Formats: sequence, structure tokens, C-alpha cells
Amino acid sequence: MAVFVYQMAQAAAAAAGAAPTYTDLVSNIQEVFPQITDADELASIIKQACELFLYPPEVVVSGKRLSGYKWSFIAPAATLDTITEYSTGTVTVVDESTTIEIADGTWPSWVAAGHVIVITDAAGAEHTHSVASVSGTEIELTVAYDGTGAAGLSYVIHYHPVNYTLPASFGGMVDGAMHILDSSISAEPIKIVTIDEIWRLQHGDSSAGTPQFAAVIPVVFAAGTGQQHEIHFWPQPDAEYEITYRHWVNADSVATGEYVIGGAPHSFTMRALCRGVAEVIQSGGVEGSYWNRGLMSLGGSIGHDRRMKPRNRGYAGAGSEALLRDPMSGLVTSYGDRVIS
Repeated sequence: MAVFVYQMAQAAAAAAGAAPTYTDLVSNIQEVFPQITDADELASIIKQACELFLYPPEVVVSGKRLSGYKWSFIAPAATLDTITEYSTGTVTVVDESTTIEIADGTWPSWVAAGHVIVITDAAGAEHTHSVASVSGTEIELTVAYDGTGAAGLSYVIHYHPVNYTLPASFGGMVDGAMHILDSSISAEPIKIVTIDEIWRLQHGDSSAGTPQFAAVIPVVFAAGTGQQHEIHFWPQPDAEYEITYRHWVNADSVATGEYVIGGAPHSFTMRALCRGVAEVIQSGGVEGSYWNRGLMSLGGSIGHDRRMKPRNRGYAGAGSEALLRDPMSGLVTSYGDRVIS
């Protein structure tokens, strides 16, 4: 979330004039509407201004109407590290007992309820059980051990998470693909599909491997951060992969004490949008001069941001799919505490 929002704790950046703090925006609103003193109402106004900034309505940019603009700085690259855990050793098991005791040390910290443990008895037969709870040297099984109890039986336990939590700021995947950052692996991009497709694939083959497909699904709605999401992979990762992806910002993740990043190039726009939203609320829904000034300033900010983006100059040549782009040198701009170059 720090990629998208400017937190009050970043006093140094604020002192340098990079962007207004939350307190600055409150003062900016009250200069024009001193009657607005309620903290919740002020927070709501700033939140709505943030949403207008992140997801602009139709505005005039360089004399032309433009809608659905996507800012250059709200689709950042993020990384996700997959987890795969593996432990083996020996345990002591008593006949028809639900308790398993590790022979040496304690169980790894990642072992938890729901994980599966496979115990091999003296005859070489494997017994698979689910973990109910973990405490120090002991594991409680969901059902009693179904083999012959003994000391020194070998075990193996794996942990392949079914899903991974995405950042609170996640508001949608960009480009419909993710990429594994490992030069030793020759892997195609991980394609984003529906959860139904993941379930279909898992039904046909539930073994672990290099992820090929992924599905994003909404989970809980959290106060202060909005709709949260998880991602499911197929196959379940069989190793610790570093996966990169780009995503849109979730406006609901902008909470009290924070302000959408934008820095000096857009600080005036944020102030203008706050006043415009306050005007509409105070007037009972009438859009007046402050609202119009806010949209005009928003159009100017969009024009600035468009100039910061590299421009395509066509294909590099026959047989090449590479695009030639104008370099960004000379067009460096600062968005809050992030420098985009």
C-alpha cells in the first residue's frame, strides 16, 4: 500500500513539498468550508477525492474529452513468494492414539492444523493422517493412528498452500499474466483464469509443480482496507518461486491519515478535488465552481502524466515484435517518495 499512498509518517517528503499531508488537506477544505469540523466527514471527503483521482471520470484533456484514464503510477510491479515446506525424521506413535511425538527437537514452526503427515511403519506401509493441532514436540491427529505403534517410525510432512493472500492495495490484475523470476526455469507466463478453471485442472491433476495458471478470488471485506483478494495457483507450487505481477490500486485501501500518492505534480489537484467534493456535499449534490475547478485540475494532471509515459514509435523492423519507445530520460518526475524515470 505504501507504493500508492503518502503516509503522514513520511514527514521529510512532506517538508520538501512533495505532497500535502492528510492534515494539509483537512486545512485546505476548512479554509473554504470552516463549518466542516467532523473528523469522519472530513475523512469521507478526502477518501472520495482520492477515488476521483485514482479512477477519473470523463474530463477535458488538451481540448479533448477523455474517460477511464489509467495513471502511470497505479499499476506497479509487485512480487509474491510461494512457499513449500518439507520435513522428515522419526516419531513415536502409540497404537490407536491420536498423539505423535517427534523423536528429536520440536516440530517446525510452519506445521499447522490441516497439514498432512505420512508415517511409514516397520513393514514399509504408509499411513496418511491430517494434523488437528501442534504443540512443541507433539502433534494431535484428527483421527487415531491406523497402524502399529512404535518408536523410531519415519515420517514426512509437506506444506503446499492452496492460496496466497494478495496485498490490501490489490484492485485487479494488469495484463492477465504473472511471471516467475528465475533464470534457471524456462517457464511461460502464468496465465490468469477463472477459479472454475483452476478447480477443473485440480480435479484432473492435483500434484504440485511449476505454476502455469492462477485465479484471483475476492474473500473478506475488511473495514479500512476494503475488498481483499486471494490467488490460487495450478499446479500448487512445488518450490519457492518469486513471482512478479502488476496490479491496479484498490482505492478502499486509502484510509484516514493517508493520501493517494502523486507528489508535487498533483498536489494542487488533490486540494482542488477535496474542495470540489466538499462543495457537492455541502450543497446537497449541486456541482459548483469548486467542483469544476477540481475537474479542470484533474484534466491538467492527466495531461502531465500522459507526457511522462513513453510513446510507441512502431516496430523495430521486419521480423521483430519489439517496440521502439521514446526514452524517458529528461522526463523524470517524482510521485511522493517514488521517482519514476
